Amino acid sequence: MKNLNKIIFLILGVIFSFALSVNSARAACNWNSLRASTNFWDSCKGKYAVNGYIVFKTGSCLKYQWTVNGNKAGNNYIMSYPVTSNGTYTICVKVSDTCNKCDTTYCTTRSFTCISNCNWSTRKPSFYFIDSCVGFNNTYSLNSYIGFNYSKSTCFKYNWTVNASNAGTSQILNYIITKNGTYSVCLKVTDTCNKCDTTFCSTRKVTCIKGTCNWKAMNASTNFWDSCSGKRNSLNGYVVFKTGKCLSYQWTVNGKKAGTNYILNYPITTNGSYTICVKVTDSCNNCDTTYCYTKYISCISGGKCNWKSKKPQLYFWDSCTFSKSLVGWIDFNSSSCLSYKWTVNGVPAGTSGYMTYSLTKNGTYSVCVKVIDSCNNCDTTYCANKTITCIKSSTCNWKSRKPTFHTFDSCDTRGNSSYVGGWVTFNYSNKNCFKYECTVNGKITSLGFYTNKTVTSNGSYVVCIKVTDTCNNCDTTFCSTRYINCMSTKKCNWKSKKPAIYFWDSCQKYQTLNGYIDFGTSSCLLYQWTINGKVVNNYAYMSYNITQNGTYTMCVKVMDTCNNCDTTYCSTKVVTCFKTNICNWKSRKPTFLTYDSCNIKNNEIWITGWVSFNYSKSSCLKYQWTMNGKNLNNSYHTTNLFRSNGNYTLCLKVTDTCNNCDTTFCSNFKINCLTSEVSQLNSADKLLKIYPNPTAGLLNLDWLGGTTTYYITNMSGQILQSGSLENGNNTVDLNKYSNGLYLFRINNGTTIISEKISVQKR
Repeated sequence: MKNLNKIIFLILGVIFSFALSVNSARAACNWNSLRASTNFWDSCKGKYAVNGYIVFKTGSCLKYQWTVNGNKAGNNYIMSYPVTSNGTYTICVKVSDTCNKCDTTYCTTRSFTCISNCNWSTRKPSFYFIDSCVGFNNTYSLNSYIGFNYSKSTCFKYNWTVNASNAGTSQILNYIITKNGTYSVCLKVTDTCNKCDTTFCSTRKVTCIKGTCNWKAMNASTNFWDSCSGKRNSLNGYVVFKTGKCLSYQWTVNGKKAGTNYILNYPITTNGSYTICVKVTDSCNNCDTTYCYTKYISCISGGKCNWKSKKPQLYFWDSCTFSKSLVGWIDFNSSSCLSYKWTVNGVPAGTSGYMTYSLTKNGTYSVCVKVIDSCNNCDTTYCANKTITCIKSSTCNWKSRKPTFHTFDSCDTRGNSSYVGGWVTFNYSNKNCFKYECTVNGKITSLGFYTNKTVTSNGSYVVCIKVTDTCNNCDTTFCSTRYINCMSTKKCNWKSKKPAIYFWDSCQKYQTLNGYIDFGTSSCLLYQWTINGKVVNNYAYMSYNITQNGTYTMCVKVMDTCNNCDTTYCSTKVVTCFKTNICNWKSRKPTFLTYDSCNIKNNEIWITGWVSFNYSKSSCLKYQWTMNGKNLNNSYHTTNLFRSNGNYTLCLKVTDTCNNCDTTFCSNFKINCLTSEVSQLNSADKLLKIYPNPTAGLLNLDWLGGTTTYYITNMSGQILQSGSLENGNNTVDLNKYSNGLYLFRINNGTTIISEKISVQKR
């Protein structure tokens, strides 16, 4: 029994000693001495998320477990957790020291309120879009309207844009256009009561706008004739110009395509009336004109017919007293074997010797009868034109339809956009019969119930809308006079403003066209940049991405809204830096080798790459190695040292400078052989890493402080460039700056960083 007691006490002593050693190990963690740095924030732009990170100045063997409202959210030192609704989120990170077998937890609470609570679909939006391509008086427009089935629509504000330029702030859009192209029309609707918004967009491709050609000055010479000799019966014509370029031709005979040369030779096989037309298009000035001529052919023999000997009696007349009709009658001495086909303006109208055709409106009518002799296999055609003016319009009671006619004008000279317009509506059920014609000072501006015309000078403007009831054949016109006197007549002396303007292109990593203009003061000035006629932005600085070689005309239009004047500066750039791959790399038998080597003792890894070609002109080849997108060296081989586990992509871009082409080889590595990772946060505040510094043009930034804005300034503090930083790796292009020192700055209210950057180009 005594021996048993000794054994029990011995076992209890061992257990007690082990417990003391465990407690002693856990007590070995001094989290305060590790000097933890934490940050928690939320992201309310684009992707909604709550975020956090934690780093330690000292310590190893650390593992992390993040939770958001108790849900697992990640096991890295940095965390981003997407959210879909507003609310309170408790963010915690549990840090475990696996070497000393202890842990601690850091928590914070974030209130998320930026997610919109509007249900736009329940408001039943109606979005309408039309374009006006009639083009009377060279006036064309994009038109749109939006409505909602929603009682609180007074909370709504509207902002229209056309190709990203502001176009209006009402429910109705009427945007004047002057040239063909693709137009992106968007409307942003903001609910100011519920603090949310939505956007509706539509794209319209306009091709109907024509330029103005002076065809008379081109001295056209035309001729039309027929050939009725032998077996070659044909219609012929030609059109030539003493001046003019870029011309193309389209011939038609009775509406059918007949040729695309300046000369026509069209074979025919039957007698009849032939309308010959040639449409001439000037592709340089985007306009066209048409020349037509009608020929009556009777020389083609279809058998043994002698129509003259048949002594036809033919009568055409119109009846404008009771039946309002066109009448035709034909008779021959003998009707044996004869059949008839009557037409009015090409429309079939009867098949007997007598024809009557009812009329509903005045106009010119071409009446023809084709006579066919089936016995002798021949035919002939007789035609006549009749002009009808006797059909009277009926009388409409417009007053009973309760018309509402309204006109308006805008004299906002700050935007240099004065205009006059008007609209008309009726309390009438059968408005589908209505056609509209809007005019300003007698010139047609639109064919809808609404018009809005921009004006550029003071004066008197008569706005009229003509309404035609096509069902009852009557019309009426509403007119009103608007007086404009708010347009400024001041002139601008642009030379005295001494503008500084620069145009350049960037053909390195980012292929862009760039422009900058400065007048020393931006008071009253507005800007509009265009590339080859396409509007790209409305700022003093412009950067435009390009994807192919070519000639680019960059222009900036500067508008002085105080003095109501403008000027335009342009520059043409020829881009040739895009490369065309014409090399057969496979035939050069490339050998691309990569491998890694883990040195756990020194906590480091070497990643190596090598390439060779069976190619005689290897002196033409240039090399560029990259690791995870960051430049390494320019040799045919590379060896690089790394001190952290992770995923690595090693790539080599090989450029043949003689043939102007390139190819890229890549290899992926997943490294997990190192016992611990080394933090890459090298800046003083643990948030930013900048490299390389000095730089030849491209600057890499590893940032962990959430979305923020950066600034590049000169040493005098003048801002040269700004942009947005996101969590992770960012690249800033400094190629356009000359050698010297610059400042990289961040000041978002909670974090202030200022780093000197040295630009040193070769």
